[in-house]
Amino acid sequence: MSISKFEKTYELGFDIFPEHYIPYLNFVERRCIEKYGRSISSIEVLSEVKTLKLNVIDEDRDASYDIALIAERKPKLIIRSSKPVSTEVFLDFAIDFQFFTYQFTSFSNEGTLGLVFIPGLPIIPLRQLSLGKQILAKIFSGNLLMLYLILLFFGYLMFVAFREYAPIAIVASQFILFLSAPKLLSYVGDWILSPENRDIHVAICKIPINNFRELVTKRWNEIKEIKRKIYERTFGKGMPLSPEIVSEVLERWNVKCPSSKVNIRTIHLYDLIEEVVRVYNVPMPKTIIANTFIPNAATTGPILRYTNLLVTTGLTLTLNDDEIKAVIGHELSHAINRDPLMLFIFTSIEYLIRVYVLWGLKWPFDLIYFFFSITALYFVAKFLEARADLEAAYKLKSHKTLINALMKIGFYRLFYERYKSYRLQRWIGWDPHPPVYFRILRLEKIDLSRKPKSFILKSARDCISGFISTIIS
Repeated sequence: MSISKFEKTYELGFDIFPEHYIPYLNFVERRCIEKYGRSISSIEVLSEVKTLKLNVIDEDRDASYDIALIAERKPKLIIRSSKPVSTEVFLDFAIDFQFFTYQFTSFSNEGTLGLVFIPGLPIIPLRQLSLGKQILAKIFSGNLLMLYLILLFFGYLMFVAFREYAPIAIVASQFILFLSAPKLLSYVGDWILSPENRDIHVAICKIPINNFRELVTKRWNEIKEIKRKIYERTFGKGMPLSPEIVSEVLERWNVKCPSSKVNIRTIHLYDLIEEVVRVYNVPMPKTIIANTFIPNAATTGPILRYTNLLVTTGLTLTLNDDEIKAVIGHELSHAINRDPLMLFIFTSIEYLIRVYVLWGLKWPFDLIYFFFSITALYFVAKFLEARADLEAAYKLKSHKTLINALMKIGFYRLFYERYKSYRLQRWIGWDPHPPVYFRILRLEKIDLSRKPKSFILKSARDCISGFISTIIS
């Protein structure tokens, strides 16, 4: 268990509008009283500075914590400890306040409508991915492990058809799909980012929940027309987005959203990617934008030269600029280190060993071997994810931004993973990512002034140590 510094700051990942600042702080104050009870020595909402302050006494550790929650569009949490304590203490406080904020936004009787524009490119409404595109995104993004496992399943069918030639046919089909992954992933996207079309413009609108539900269920096709009219009145005339115009256009469609509840943001995404690319000293990847609210990014391709980068608009809605760069750095690390190619090799070797060396195993030993071999494969994949975290932190000289990004993107998993039973499930589950809780604590502990000799060896050791710690502690 590592010892933290005396103070940590977190940015919480939910939008709060100015007129809700005081109700939000009052809500969190009530939740703190329910959660911490007699451990609170003082608590108050300072309306003039839009801040909730409380002091919590920890008798078990003989420590006290001064906590300040600052109401902003993205609320800021500052935690100060009276003495050095474990990093878990700070993280658990941050998870609590993230959850309180989530509860407030859920109970506000408002829905969030995101209107995303890239001037010069087609007008497409924010949407959920279709089932087919969700499957493609899952299969052909990240480290492609799911693709290989699906192919292994079909391999059994091919073995029935091709008999002794089946292993060759299976590996060949894997290789063909592996090479096709960048092209297939591009099908998931809606726009291609370019030097001519480099910025993403977003209007985040808080509208009454009944309006929102009606709009996204019964009037979904109207969103495109709403966006078209906003575009004509702004970018079409060489003018920027404004809350007033967005509000006026929504009103014409009987959607109530005063300008005070419209947040305009411009993300210079192409510039952000260029900054990361310069740090990593690699070519600019082809960047595909998927207009979906799911916050995600992924790279795929056999070698760096043919790498595609997929970014969802949900990621730009959720993260700030530095956090977006941290996520892009993580994904470029996968491409630079040829992680998809490495996993292709690992899975091919595992399959050939199973066919030619262990084919004589009888039921249920063949099933047991299959389960443990795939579980081991996923566990090794976790080393690559941990290495990407580490490399992004060192190359971009910041681990805090990636921590905040993980807290926002992985909030729902993080909430459960602070309990060790859930973390253990994540460690042994068929998921290439280590537990988010582990990833954040690990990033908190690194010393950026001392670079490891090998990112992959350091990551492997850390993952094994984290797994063992989850079991025995």
